[in-house]
Amino acid sequence: MPDTDPNTRLRSLLDEDHEHLAGLLREAAEVPEIRRQTVLEQLAGQLYAHNAAEADELAPVAREADYAAHGLAEDHARTAQLVRALLLAVPDDARFGPLVDDLAEALRRHETAVRADLVGRLEASLDADRLDALATAYRDRRDAERRHPPDPTAEDDRLIVEAMAGWAAGQGGDPPHAMSAERLRRDLGRARGQRPPDPGH
Repeated sequence: MPDTDPNTRLRSLLDEDHEHLAGLLREAAEVPEIRRQTVLEQLAGQLYAHNAAEADELAPVAREADYAAHGLAEDHARTAQLVRALLLAVPDDARFGPLVDDLAEALRRHETAVRADLVGRLEASLDADRLDALATAYRDRRDAERRHPPDPTAEDDRLIVEAMAGWAAGQGGDPPHAMSAERLRRDLGRARGQRPPDPGH
């Protein structure tokens, strides 16, 4: 039977992550400029891990319940692009305030859509055991990506962000989150004749 508990572990995990991301953005907007880049880099890594876990672990299961994942991919691409723009903005850039506002609104819209549609469909179609297993898969994938996040300001990792945006715009192919950031980096290195990095470093 579907799980009718309004406070499933999956919903709680996602709510906590969305609030954590919003909190990091608020902190980035309020801290002295000398600390801003550090907080933004933390936000970028946390956002990538969250988006990857949603796209890879939750969206495929939700599609079985007729969930259209296109809007989710657009959310992920939009938030990644805004974080990258914030990271590249100089300390006194006049765009910083509007970019913060745009990202805050994008995160709010994303959270509302996830709660109402993605999680709602999963809770309506899955039993408690499968929902709990899905929550564990989401958490484990998120934590794995947090250990090796992409750098949105680096050239190779910029291609990851652009791949996300291209897929969201309907250019076809599998969602780029289907491969971890580490694998995407290795593929880019092989294409350029570079030696793959030592996984122990």
